Amino acid sequence: MSNLVVYMDLPTMLAFRATSKQALRLVTRDLTRSLFLIVARFVPNPALLLAKLTRHNTFVSGSAGLQFFLRDLSVSPSNLDIFLPVDSLPPLLYHMLAEQGAFLIHPTPGSATIIPPPWHFLAEQGFILQTPRGMVTLWQSGVNTPFLPIVCAPTSIQILYVNPRHFGCGYPSLLFARRALIARPNVEGFDEAVTKCQHRGIELRFFTHLWPDLAHHGPCASHLYLCPSQQRTLSDAGSLKARMHPFVDPEVELNVVWRLDDRPCGYSCALPTPQLPVARLLQNML
Repeated sequence: MSNLVVYMDLPTMLAFRATSKQALRLVTRDLTRSLFLIVARFVPNPALLLAKLTRHNTFVSGSAGLQFFLRDLSVSPSNLDIFLPVDSLPPLLYHMLAEQGAFLIHPTPGSATIIPPPWHFLAEQGFILQTPRGMVTLWQSGVNTPFLPIVCAPTSIQILYVNPRHFGCGYPSLLFARRALIARPNVEGFDEAVTKCQHRGIELRFFTHLWPDLAHHGPCASHLYLCPSQQRTLSDAGSLKARMHPFVDPEVELNVVWRLDDRPCGYSCALPTPQLPVARLLQNML
């Protein structure tokens, strides 16, 4: 039975693990192994880094996270994107430098690069590090949650997160169909995100009704949690939220709310004023 789990997609695995304790153990073991192998491509001591992610409420996202969800070797990430709360940068940066043999990439000798990220990441600062195995980017959130920059990605398929305890995504029905809604096309990094989606066979649209099989829902598919203008959270009925060990791990705090964009859908989903930010902390929105 363990050999069959390897060939399952993630939705099938989640349904299968609910059938018995043995199935739960098999799925948990395979998901843990999958995350370990992804991280091992970029650092010499993946087990230690994964332990740090758990301890400091830190998550893998980006292309490496997408590979975990799609379980597809055709998704070949070029770097490991790690998103951190505002206070978790010092211990993670020290770990990378002292325990993973990483060094900061320099534009000129003696001048370490701190990358000002695109505004849609809403990150305070980012550090690119080179390890003996690959490239790792630490994105420090400007607030005490790693999820705020994650939900501000250029497309819906990048709104995902995983660490050794928790994993989830904002648009599972689109993600597992290799589809994505476009967020804001006028942000820095958008062209690169579109190119990567095209190379990976991911279909991009501004609204769900532009896919023929979803056309009958019209431009506003808010009842499916698929309207780009509607307010969303990572714990609403349209999101996927899961734990590696459902009977052991506590629930993760998902305290952000976002909209992909403020383009009008023809109904009442759009933001009342386009000047408001697309994503904010939940307690500031309610």
